[in-house]
Amino acid sequence: MINLPTTLIAGRFEEEQLGFHFQTACQTMGITHHVLNSKQAKSPFDLLNKLFWRLFDKSYVHQRRFQNELIRTCDQKKIELLIVLGNTPVSKETLETLKLQGVKTVNFLSDDPWNSNESSSWFMRSLPSYHLLTTPRKSNFAELKQLTSEAVIYLPFAYNPYTHFEEPPLSPNDEKLYGCDVMFFGGADKDRLPYVRELIEQGISLKLYGGFWDRFSDTRPFAMGIIPVSRLRKAVKASKIVLNLVRRANRDGHVMRTFEGPAMGGCMLNELTEEHIEIFGKENALFFSSLQDLTEKTLSLLGSPEIRARYCRLTQKKILSGNNTYLDRLKTILERVVTLKS
Repeated sequence: MINLPTTLIAGRFEEEQLGFHFQTACQTMGITHHVLNSKQAKSPFDLLNKLFWRLFDKSYVHQRRFQNELIRTCDQKKIELLIVLGNTPVSKETLETLKLQGVKTVNFLSDDPWNSNESSSWFMRSLPSYHLLTTPRKSNFAELKQLTSEAVIYLPFAYNPYTHFEEPPLSPNDEKLYGCDVMFFGGADKDRLPYVRELIEQGISLKLYGGFWDRFSDTRPFAMGIIPVSRLRKAVKASKIVLNLVRRANRDGHVMRTFEGPAMGGCMLNELTEEHIEIFGKENALFFSSLQDLTEKTLSLLGSPEIRARYCRLTQKKILSGNNTYLDRLKTILERVVTLKS
């Protein structure tokens, strides 16, 4: 029987964010839990947030106030376990204070701490003070082990069955609105642009969901912006292919979309990585390894609805039957927390 500690989750809680998924997992398990939204550490003025981020080592405007609220909440709510998501502003000093209160602390490192776009000195200083670090990428596992004497485990991303599920057959209007040959959901990282531009040059019908695709003149006509998960499910359903690109700046071997896309019934065309092969198996999914390979695999899939349907079924079955929910990830964390020294 897993001990169910009173838990505080610190992070973001929009429907697409990890905080929401772990909160749902706590509710499913019946864990007494509380949440602290990292948006409280920000100013309502975006310009001020950007200035602090750029000028003060990727800090938050109300970072100190957030620390005080975190400590107060742990004390008043008798918190036994703190789950921090990514670079939510929790300092080394705060973690050491919580240790004295008997709180076990865990960080799910949603981004690579050595990613120059995310890394900061205060965040790196905090990492050795966690009881447990979990990383969804094997590429930084050895570095994390060198960084801390505490526990480090590999813990992949997952899907949330309450939000990531396949839509029933769409209406003709939705098919027209969301239908395309290839869709991608995620941000417009520079390392992703060559793959998207390759598809554009091939004249393939394309829709790009996520931030910043409207910043580039050639991708702007295909930019659909950020949409809620309820609409994203329809976009996945209506698309013939879901492109799955990792983030090289994060040294990713897989991403959240790796699990979310198949759970929503998408026909995934995955960037070839060791983690993707491990997650799906070579026979259950399609992979591409270069721009030319992407073009060839895309055109082949577009010409064969039967093959698309086959791989869609295989990858969905693999993900849905593989203990790949955030509830499973939470259980793993709880099992490890029990073994941790105070």
